[in-house]
Amino acid sequence: MSEHAYRLVVMAHTRWLDAREQLQHAIAWAPTPQPSGGPEGVNLNIAPNRKLPGMSAFEEMVGGLISYGLIGSLIGVVVSALILGAGRWFGNPYATSVGRVGIFAALAAGLIIGAAPQLVIWFYNIGKAF
Repeated sequence: MSEHAYRLVVMAHTRWLDAREQLQHAIAWAPTPQPSGGPEGVNLNIAPNRKLPGMSAFEEMVGGLISYGLIGSLIGVVVSALILGAGRWFGNPYATSVGRVGIFAALAAGLIIGAAPQLVIWFYNIGKAF
């Protein structure tokens, strides 16, 4: 191997090591710790408080809304399936497409309603990291 080719290989290997080190640094990123206190001694460490008056009633109300939403999604699937079937029976392509879209919309609504509490907690934890 010539001297020039050897230098090119060494230079390429060195650049590859530098790029690998930069990539490892980017992957191992960790958020910087936040200062514990705000300006002039203001405490900004705020956490959710479940001991507020009326919190249990509010949680029951939200649970009831989730139940109503899931029942509404179930009704949407049944009604859309009926529209889809009737549209196929009578040869109406518009009713068939409306029934199909209604089924998928009701299923998506059930998915979003079921995933909503975990999604909110997940985004809250991401926001808390900043």
